[in-house]
Amino acid sequence: RVSVHISSGPSNVLLAGLREGRLDFAVTLVSDGTDVSDLSSAFLQPSAPRVLCRRGHPLQGARRLAQLVDAEWINTRRFSRERTPGNRLADWFSDNGLAPPNVVASIESVFDTLTTVARTDYLFLAPSSVLEEGGVDLALESIQIVEAIPGANLCFVQRADVPLAPAAAEFARILKSYTSLLRRRRSY
Repeated sequence: RVSVHISSGPSNVLLAGLREGRLDFAVTLVSDGTDVSDLSSAFLQPSAPRVLCRRGHPLQGARRLAQLVDAEWINTRRFSRERTPGNRLADWFSDNGLAPPNVVASIESVFDTLTTVARTDYLFLAPSSVLEEGGVDLALESIQIVEAIPGANLCFVQRADVPLAPAAAEFARILKSYTSLLRRRRSY
């Protein structure tokens, strides 16, 4: 007798949903510049970001970020505050002395983004776990760039001042247990 509603979107959208009381918790990217001072945040796993492209993309063999300066990108939102998850792509280019990347579209839904990347020559910066999801690896590959991508961690975030309801707490326990199991499995 529990109704579950799952929302997806960039971290800023999910964190706003938490603060407004529309979400019980979020599993989202948190980086050094993410303001979670009023929230409770627990590490789940590193995001291990990768540049994703469709299979057979002409830039698939690129190894240096400078080789991607003319590429067209999709991001989950417009660039904003430095060192936040939604700004990692711009931070990466800036950290390497390059002009901002050419972002041709901003798509909040990761699933819509992946579908678009799989059917176009657009690139997308995403957690490597995206490639591990069923079926996605059949249409997408990663470009192995040597320059380090600014990090972020996948975290469990909830309001610090409001305890989870029993059903939400149990669902959260299952999610945390599952990510812990995946992390242990990957370390072997």
